[in-house]
Amino acid sequence: MDFLRSPKYQPGPNDQPGRRRTEDVELTVVTVKIFGRDYRFKSNSPALVADIAALIAAEAQEASRRAALSHEMDLAAHAAFRLARELIRCRRALASLTDSATEAEKRVQEMTSFIDDSLES
Repeated sequence: MDFLRSPKYQPGPNDQPGRRRTEDVELTVVTVKIFGRDYRFKSNSPALVADIAALIAAEAQEASRRAALSHEMDLAAHAAFRLARELIRCRRALASLTDSATEAEKRVQEMTSFIDDSLES
């Protein structure tokens, strides 16, 4: 999962690189069908795995419709590209919002200091 190694990912205090925390989470094996094949995943959220599989299937169908692709590897590559593009757009939007929120907080602190200074004079 390369996205976990991106600069935006901040590991939690109990995270260890290359190791999964399973001692406090019960994992369930979930089987989903993607591109006509069954895949098994361990997850603490079977509903999330089902949602992810449905999203992948929808992206593959859209790639098939738009590019007239039929080979499942081509469909998988196009679906992966579209999903990665959306992930990157969301990360950029989140970073922009975070920057805006930080700037707004800074301005509020400056204004509060200005008001406090004015009241003291």
